[in-house]
Amino acid sequence: MPPRSYATSISRTGNATVSPDTKKPNSFSIRGFRITTQQLPILKAGGIEEMTKKLGIAPPEMIFGDNYVTIEHENSGWGITFNAYDALDRVDKTGQAMLKVAYSREWQKSRERTYDGIKEVVKPFDWSYTTDYKGTLNSSGYKFEMTTEPIPIELLKRPDPILFFDNVILYEDELADNGVSMLSCKFDSTAETYVAYGITQKLFEACSSQADYRIPQASQKGVQIPKTETGEDLGIGQGWWYEDLGLLPTFSTWSQVTFLHMYLLTVRLRALPSRESLRTYSRHLIDHFSHNAEYRMDVLHGLTSRGIRNKYLKDLFIQWRGILAAYDEGLVKGDAVLGAAIWRNLWKANYTGPDGKDLDWTKVARVVAYMRRVLSELSKVNEADLVFALGRSGGKPGIFGHREVDKKLVE
Repeated sequence: MPPRSYATSISRTGNATVSPDTKKPNSFSIRGFRITTQQLPILKAGGIEEMTKKLGIAPPEMIFGDNYVTIEHENSGWGITFNAYDALDRVDKTGQAMLKVAYSREWQKSRERTYDGIKEVVKPFDWSYTTDYKGTLNSSGYKFEMTTEPIPIELLKRPDPILFFDNVILYEDELADNGVSMLSCKFDSTAETYVAYGITQKLFEACSSQADYRIPQASQKGVQIPKTETGEDLGIGQGWWYEDLGLLPTFSTWSQVTFLHMYLLTVRLRALPSRESLRTYSRHLIDHFSHNAEYRMDVLHGLTSRGIRNKYLKDLFIQWRGILAAYDEGLVKGDAVLGAAIWRNLWKANYTGPDGKDLDWTKVARVVAYMRRVLSELSKVNEADLVFALGRSGGKPGIFGHREVDKKLVE
């Protein structure tokens, strides 16, 4: 919500009246986020007096108390607002951390006022109005979490077209001709390169977690890693892909299940407004997969040679291109063709399971039903809300993940 407005006056009857100078805020929406800005003239005497009483310090010469910038996620209710009052409230009021310059004492005396012989003494505070203000959060049910993911600086350097720009001044003071102190919010909204990078990172994590696995022996010196009959490193995994479908927790299974979910997201992302948007999201999605796959090769499977890892990554990219074509054909031609593609990729076209028994084809049918159900639910979700919809939230199951209805459809 926008901050409290000081562009109101109190009539003799006690009712608030809106200033005729009030202008309609600017607003811009992009992928589920709404950016709202308002720029009005500096506060008049009444508004300045009210803010001074609340702050407890002498105000800057120019306060744009009605200006603000608000960024809101429309569906979740999360938002952050930048406004003058909250910024000034974060200015040091003790004088202990104030900027020390030769003229500061004289400047402070200049702010003292006398009424009928009574001197109003200004309490010490940072006369430069330096603030550690980082915005005012609006209430939301989502909690912040620490992350070690670095900001992709290279993406910020790209000269993407600017879709929306504004520079909103909150306050300014010339410090008695000793310089200028100003706080403003300057921002722009560009094409989705940077946004797409962050969103696809979360989307990939949802895909990767479906058939995640670990190899405890990889961190133990001198301990042999178990192998499958075909010589693959055998790990430990949980979830219905392993426990119900009987797939082995290996790098191969993880990559194929991750590809399957990446494909489901790709089908949904094809509904983005432009082909350029689709290409951007698709490129970031496969980049995240490549980085994670290479990390697993190195840490879990001991492939320390970059040349060998690059060879495997090229093979995986070729597999990804084949998966796009195979699953697309299955969606168009029917469940039998889709099931055949699933069988080739997940079960490696084997007629027997890892236990040596004949393959239970109802397991393939369950994956077909799963893909159809997920695609149907993804089609109803706005792309800005995909991150929240894929995983479990508020006690509700996410779109990704097995449900009993997937099993009942093939019984």
